[in-house]
Amino acid sequence: MTDICKSQRIKQRQLRIKHQTSNIKHRRPSPPIWFKFDPDDERQLILANGTRLRQPLASVGLFCSQGGKFYSLTRFGLRPIKVHLAPKNHYCKKVQHGTGHHQGEHYPHVCINGKQRPAHHMMMLAWKGTWDKSKEEVDHIDGNIHNWNIKNLRKLLKHDNHWTGGIIRRLRKASKDYNLPFMHPARRTPEDMLDLFERFKNRPIREAMTEEIERQKVLHALRRAGLHPDRMSKDEREAILAKYRVVDPAEIIDFEMTHHMEI
Repeated sequence: MTDICKSQRIKQRQLRIKHQTSNIKHRRPSPPIWFKFDPDDERQLILANGTRLRQPLASVGLFCSQGGKFYSLTRFGLRPIKVHLAPKNHYCKKVQHGTGHHQGEHYPHVCINGKQRPAHHMMMLAWKGTWDKSKEEVDHIDGNIHNWNIKNLRKLLKHDNHWTGGIIRRLRKASKDYNLPFMHPARRTPEDMLDLFERFKNRPIREAMTEEIERQKVLHALRRAGLHPDRMSKDEREAILAKYRVVDPAEIIDFEMTHHMEI
């Protein structure tokens, strides 16, 4: 077997893929989706199931829903379009972008009229309006750039956005170090993350993180004991935390957990 360089192997693989795909029959595009224009807002569409779509830019035939789905409106009708994730090179690795802690993050984008537009920017323009790009940024509340749901987006000043990014990195590290899966931002709701940012504000980070770790240990023990703090209201959860915060989390399972029915 002759030894060939890596570029030749890549070229051979591309030729094999081209030969395999050339035999596939051309598929017809999916039929257009039924919609009607909103009489009160000309930049808004209504689908058959009641879902509302809004146009982020007046000059672009792009529409998006609050759940994060994108649609293209052309003379052939309304059809869904895909959101492109991080591009890859010939070696199937993610292309590195940015510097420092942003390196390796490539925000998902949609391609419309030959231009790539960030998905979270289009969602923000459609449902929450413009922002001052010199002072503000579009923040993902849970730190997940692949979650561009409108509930997970907000306008934030640049220094506040960097501060929340540091909190999110500390939460991810603590969830692994202390084996607390629900401490990870991806397991939380945007409302819970906003409440956490309020509790951390204007406080020393180390002190606030220590308090949050102890809080999550109690909640984790309550889940193991059969309770579901995530299904409770905020007042019920705070009452149980106040009752068991002075107790060793390892001993909570041995207690009789009937008091939550009376709260």
